[in-house]
Amino acid sequence: MSIVFLLPERVYKVKKQVDFGFADFSTLFKRFQACFAEVQLNQRLAPDVYMGVVPVSMKRATREICVRCDDFWTPEKGADLDWWLNDQFGEIVEWAVHMVRLPDDCTLLHRME
Repeated sequence: MSIVFLLPERVYKVKKQVDFGFADFSTLFKRFQACFAEVQLNQRLAPDVYMGVVPVSMKRATREICVRCDDFWTPEKGADLDWWLNDQFGEIVEWAVHMVRLPDDCTLLHRME
């Protein structure tokens, strides 16, 4: 249901555009809502891991993809999405859950070895 991008210190989780009935991510807004709900729930259990929701933008002229990882949404900022709209970054084409990457020795795979 998601695609996870692992970077050395960060993780970005993007919901796939699907509708399974029990999980409907068919529109950009529904994917934002799902990311919002995931962060809101999981920040209670892992506040140092779940940083917020970030916009994934695309510049129309160059088709360059931009993730504004330093400017992420948190529940404290409220539900107003307008503060992200900025021609400098282009059109928001997706939303991602922004997380801190845990050390590899904390993974289930490492612990099973």
